[in-house]
Amino acid sequence: MKIVLATLYVHPFYPLACYQLDAAVRQSRLLGPNDKIEVVALPLQLWKTSLTMEADTELLSMVIAANPDVLALSAYMWNSKALLELANDVRQLCPSITIIIGGPDTGDQCFATNMLEKYKFLDYVIIGEGETPFVALLSALAAGEDPCAVPQVISRGNCQTTTLIGKADLESYPTAHSSTWRERHSREKIFLLETYRGCRNRCAYCVWSGGQSRPFPLERVARELAIAADADCNQIYLIDPFFGVDNNHIDDLLTLMEGYRGMLNFYAFIRPGDLTVKRLAAFRNVGLHPMNTGVQSCSERGARTIGRAMRIDSLHRELKLMDENGVRARSIDIIYGIPGDKLEDLKRTINLLEDFPSDEINMHRLLVLPGTRLSHLPATDLIYHQEPPYSVLKTSSMSLDDLLNAKRIHIGGDWAQRFFKSTSQAIRQISKLDLATYWLRLGAELAAQPDIGLDFDPFDWLRKLNCIHMQYFTVARQAVERVINDVIRHHDDQQYVLELSRFESYKVISAQAQAILGYMGYTFSSVSIADIGRIGPWHEQFQWDFRDVVVDANAMSFHSKPKLDQPITVEFSINKDGSIQVTPM
Repeated sequence: MKIVLATLYVHPFYPLACYQLDAAVRQSRLLGPNDKIEVVALPLQLWKTSLTMEADTELLSMVIAANPDVLALSAYMWNSKALLELANDVRQLCPSITIIIGGPDTGDQCFATNMLEKYKFLDYVIIGEGETPFVALLSALAAGEDPCAVPQVISRGNCQTTTLIGKADLESYPTAHSSTWRERHSREKIFLLETYRGCRNRCAYCVWSGGQSRPFPLERVARELAIAADADCNQIYLIDPFFGVDNNHIDDLLTLMEGYRGMLNFYAFIRPGDLTVKRLAAFRNVGLHPMNTGVQSCSERGARTIGRAMRIDSLHRELKLMDENGVRARSIDIIYGIPGDKLEDLKRTINLLEDFPSDEINMHRLLVLPGTRLSHLPATDLIYHQEPPYSVLKTSSMSLDDLLNAKRIHIGGDWAQRFFKSTSQAIRQISKLDLATYWLRLGAELAAQPDIGLDFDPFDWLRKLNCIHMQYFTVARQAVERVINDVIRHHDDQQYVLELSRFESYKVISAQAQAILGYMGYTFSSVSIADIGRIGPWHEQFQWDFRDVVVDANAMSFHSKPKLDQPITVEFSINKDGSIQVTPM
C-alpha cells in the first residue's frame, strides 16, 4: 500500500498534522516491506501563485507522480477549498485511489456526512483527533474489512451515529519531527510545539471549545525541545490554545525552558488574567514572548453569544501590568461580525484600545467554522458563506453594509499600523479624526484602488496613492536626499568611511523609509524584514509589522553614483509632529 498525506501549509511554518500522522502510521507497524507513506505538501503562497496562472497543477502533479493507493488530505479553513478541488481532479485522473479527508475543517458528524453527500469523489471523512482513527482506518482497508465500524470515520451510506475514540494517552504519540521534517523545514529555524491538547474554554466560534485539556508528559516536551535545539531551530512556537493548562503546568514548562535560556526564543498565546509579577519575571528570564491576547467581542451582547466575558477594563490593567514588567503583548485581537455586536460597538472598542499597551490591534472577520456552536445558530441570527473560509455575511445586529464598513476599518487599520505607523499619529493630530474613523476613511480609499491584489507592487501603488500621507513624502524625500548627497560628497573621506565600516549595510529604520525610498525610484539589491522570525514573500510580509529595512547603498540608482568602498548606515524617523529626522549613524 502506498499512502500519501497531502496538504497546503502556511510558510514559514510547516504541516505538523501530516508529519504527526506519518509518525503514527510508522509506529503502528502497519507498513509492510513493500508499503510506503509519504508527506507531499506545498506552501500556501506557491499554491496561490499557481492559481493565478493555471489551477492546481503544482500539488496535483506531485500527488499523481507519487502514485498512491490512498490519498489523505489535511484540511483547514485556509486550504480546504483548494484540497477539495485537488481531490476531484485526482478522482478523475486516477479513479481507483481511496481519498480520505480530515482535520479541523471536517467539523462534526453532521457536517462530515453532508460533505460525503456533496463531494462524491471523497470516500471517507475523519472527525476529531486524527492519529488513532487514521491508523485504524488504514488497517481496516489493508485487511479488507468494513471501515464503517471504525470510530470517528464517516463513510458514504453509513448513517449510524459514530462514536468518538476515547482520548488517547498522549505519551504514546511519537514525535512528528522526523529526519524528513528536518531535511525539509529546519532551515526556517521555526519549531511547532504542542504541550497539551484540548481547551477548557467554551468559545462558540472555536473547534477546540469545551474539551478537556490533556497535557503531554513533560518528558516528551523535553525531548521535543532537545530536537529543536539540535536542529538549530531557535524560534519555538507553542501552538496550544493558551500557555499552560494550569499554574502547575506553567511552572513546569518554565522550568524546562530555563535550560535553554539564551538559546531558544518562545512564542505563546497567553491569558493575561493568569499572570503575576513573579510569572512575568520568569517569562522575561526564559525569553517567552506573548503573541496576542483577545478582546474578541465588542459588547456584552456579543460576548454572551460566543460564551466569553466582556473584559475591556480588566484587560487594560493586565496589559499594563505586563508592559510595566517588560513583557509586551504583540497584539490585541478583535473579531467583528459576532451576533449581538454592532458597528458602533466596534468603533468604540477600537478607540478604547488605542492607548492599551500592545504593538497593534489585530482585527478578524468572524468565520463560522464547521461543527462550532455558532454554525448551528438560526439564519435569523447569523448568515454566513457556506464555502471556506465561511465568512459572516449578515447578523441580527450588523447588515451587509455594516460589515463592509467594518472590513474597511480592518483594511485601514492594517495599513495604518504596518505601512504608515510613523505618520499616522501626526496625520490624526492634523485631521482631528478618532482612530476608528481614520481607519474607516483610509480603508475606503484603499478599497477604491483597482490594483490592490496578491501580486501588486506596493511601491508603485504608493506613488499613485492620493491621500493625506503624500504630503510627508515630499518632505521625507528631501531629507533622505540630503543625507545621500552628504554621503556622496564624503565618499572619498577615508576617516568618514572608517567610522561607518562596522555596519554591514545601508540601514533605514522604519517601514515608512522603505516606502519613501521606493517612491524616490531607488532599486534594492536586497531587502530583509526582521520580524520575530517572520521572513517570506511580500504578500505574506504585509500581514506583519515591518522592523528594520536593510538596503544595499551600491544598488541605489544615483545619476552620478560613486562606488562606496564601505556600506553606510542611516537612521530615519518621522516624529509625532510630522517633522523628519534622518541621521547618519
